[in-house]
Amino acid sequence: MAAPAGTRDIDRETFRSIMASFPTGVTVVTTRDAEGEFKGFTSNAVTSVSLDPPLLLVCVALTSETLPVLRQARRFVVNFLKHGEHEISQRFAGKGEGKFDGVSHGIKDGLPVLDDHVIAHAVCTTENEIEAGDHIVLIARVSDGDVVAEGPQPLLYYRSDYPAWSPS
Repeated sequence: MAAPAGTRDIDRETFRSIMASFPTGVTVVTTRDAEGEFKGFTSNAVTSVSLDPPLLLVCVALTSETLPVLRQARRFVVNFLKHGEHEISQRFAGKGEGKFDGVSHGIKDGLPVLDDHVIAHAVCTTENEIEAGDHIVLIARVSDGDVVAEGPQPLLYYRSDYPAWSPS
C-alpha cells in the first residue's frame, strides 16, 4: 500500500524504534489445528476492543506459520504471560515445530492454555478479519477466561528487552 499523495512513509527501523519505546504486555496466542496439533506464536499486539460484546483484537503477521491454522480453526486462547517468562516468549516467537515440547499447559474448550506461565488467559472466537499492511487483525469474541489471583506481575516488552514492572 503506497503512502497517500504528498506524504511519505517513515523508514522501517525508525518506526520500529518509535514503537519499541512504548512498553507492551506479552502474550502467547495458542490454537489447535485440524489434526489436533497445538500451534502458537508470541504477540504484543493485543488489545481490548469492546466490553459489550466482549471483543479483543490480535494482530498476526501474514508470514506467521500459525495464521493459516487460526483462520481455519477460528478459535484461540490469548495467554497473558507473567514476569519471568521471557523464555516462553522467545520460544513461541520462533519458527518451527516443537514449541510446546516441555512446556506445561492445560486444556480449556479443547485449546491449549499455558496455565503455569500466565497471569490471565482469554478463550476467543474470531468474528472478523481485517487486512492491514503486512498483518491480519483478528477481532474476536471472548467466551471464557480467567485471571490468576494476587501475585504475579505481567511480562513486559520494552526496547527489545523484558524489564520488571514496578507498580506504585
